[in-house]
This record gives sequence, C-alpha cells and structure tokens, in this order.
Amino acid sequence: MSSTLGQQKSQPLSDSDLYIVRIWILQTAVGFLLYGVYATLSIIGLFLLMSKGLSVSSSANAKPRLALFTLTVLMLAFSTTSLVVYTLFFLFQLETAAYDPPEWDVIGLLKDLNVVGNFMDRMNYLISDGIVVWRAWIMFPHNTVARSVLAICMIGSFVGTFVDAGISSARFLRHFDDNGKKGDLLIIALPLIITNAVATGVIGWKAWSHYKNIKQNLNLSVSSISRVQKVLLLLVESGVIYCALWTTYTTISLIGSSGSVSFQVYSSAMPFMSALYPILIVLIAALENSRDDLDSKGNVRMSLSQSIRFASVAATPDASGRASGPDMMALESSSDPGSHRDTV
Repeated sequence: MSSTLGQQKSQPLSDSDLYIVRIWILQTAVGFLLYGVYATLSIIGLFLLMSKGLSVSSSANAKPRLALFTLTVLMLAFSTTSLVVYTLFFLFQLETAAYDPPEWDVIGLLKDLNVVGNFMDRMNYLISDGIVVWRAWIMFPHNTVARSVLAICMIGSFVGTFVDAGISSARFLRHFDDNGKKGDLLIIALPLIITNAVATGVIGWKAWSHYKNIKQNLNLSVSSISRVQKVLLLLVESGVIYCALWTTYTTISLIGSSGSVSFQVYSSAMPFMSALYPILIVLIAALENSRDDLDSKGNVRMSLSQSIRFASVAATPDASGRASGPDMMALESSSDPGSHRDTV
C-alpha cells in the first residue's frame, strides 16, 4: 500500500500538450486519408501498365511503360515509408512528454526518423516533377527550345530538392523539431512551382495549337476533337491546381508560424498530394492508347499522341478543298487497325 502511495500518479495533460496531441491526430488522419486514395490509384495505374505489357519485346513503347511502372513503384514505396516513419515519430514523441522520460536515446531516434521522412518526401517531389516534365517533353519531339526550357527547369528542381534535403537534415540533426526559418521553404518551393508552371504552360499551348491545327487540317467534327481536348485540358487543370497547392503552402509558411495548425497539416498533406498528381498523369498515359471512335461513319480511331502528331503536320488543300499530303496519308494509314501503334 505504501509503495503504491509513493508512486507518482499521472497528471492531467496541460493545454499545450493537448494542443500538440490534437495536431498530431489531425496530421495522422489527413495523412492516412490521402495515402488511401493515393495507394488505390497507384495500384490501378500499376495494373493498367502491366496489362499493356512491360517486356521490351512486347511493343516499341514498352520501355516508357516500364519506366513509368518503376517510378510509380518507387513513389508508392517512398510514400508508404514516409507515412510509417511519421506515425512512429508521433508515437515516440509522446514519450518525451511523459512524467518519467525514457532512459534510452529517444531524441536521437526522433532526429533519425525526421531525416528519413524528410528525404522520402523530397524524393516524391522530384519524381513528381520528372513525370510531369516527361509528359510535356514527349509532346515536343522536334522543338529544341521547349525541351531545353523543360530540361533547365528539371535541373533546377533537382538542385533545389537536394539542397533543401541537405539543409533540412542538418537542421533536424541539431534539433528534431526545428522547422527552420520562414524563407527556407523557398529553396525547394520556387523550383518546383516554376517547373510545374512551365510544364503546364507548354501543355496548355500544345492543347490550343492542337485544337486549331487538327480542326483546320483534318476537318474533324467538334465532338471528336473535344475527346482529345478533354485529356489535354485535364493535364492543364491538374497542373494549375498543383501549382496553386504549392503556392498556398509557401504562402502559409511565409505568413504563419511553423507551429500553426494550418502549416502542420499542410506539411503532412503535401507529400501525398504531390504523389497524387503524377499518378493522374500515369493513369492518363496508361489509358491513352485505348481507341476512341472519332468518326462514327468512317470508324476512324486515334489515340491522343497520334492525334497530336497528325495535327502538327501541315495540310495542303487541293482544288476540291480537301486536305491532302502528309496529313491525309498519316490519317489513312492510321485508320487501318493493323497499322495502329501503341502509345504509353
């Protein structure tokens, strides 16, 4: 009885402790919610890529599919590791708030967990940019200027990501809960925003050029054009939303404190939202070679990449006003089911 009375009883949590616990619960809930959506879409994308064949000998476009498959698996692995690491981080951090702190080096473990989670998130940001730039890259096979700009932007994202990862890791090793100065996020945010804005801009320009050229040169119906336009517009809209998310995140980090609820929740959600964006690109790429009827009477079928290639070739109208030359030959050869090429 006396030993029981001599023991220190648990005390109610202070208001500051309750505030921190509420933030942890909210961060964990948002993280698991977004991860569930992301993991589901990733599995669907992997299944679609596998169903089209990943063997190099299966088709001429198996290599890009294999690359997308590998990047999707890597992003899923990075996201899963990040979720597990930060969940462990929250659980172990609870022990530091106890009346009797643990005797083992929990602070050292928290530092290591933060460094690992930080690196996993940065890798997702970089792969996300790579997939988006690749999607814009293949739309300009002969445009050196566009490809050069995209390459420079990707190099900037690469440098900014690894510089930020190094600075953040050094900061976390000093103190596991050090989020740095307000402007530190700009090291990674600005290159990522610029890269995605440029990629989205060139895709939007291609969508507009495609709409004008294919309507003039191939004389397709409005309904058939709209099916291709929807895919391109989806790429543009998703890119604009992603840039807006990064801009909002950067603004919150600059005008708010690192301990605010909005910053903490946003910082937990951004890695998974960054992973969701390229998965949408992967799903579009995987579904792209499904043949859509562009002409119900002529039974002409065309994929997005084919349609863009056809629209980029100038047509020469003959005396009857019909398109002739390379455009018409490309369209006619494409109409033959035996001449259809798979797209990524």
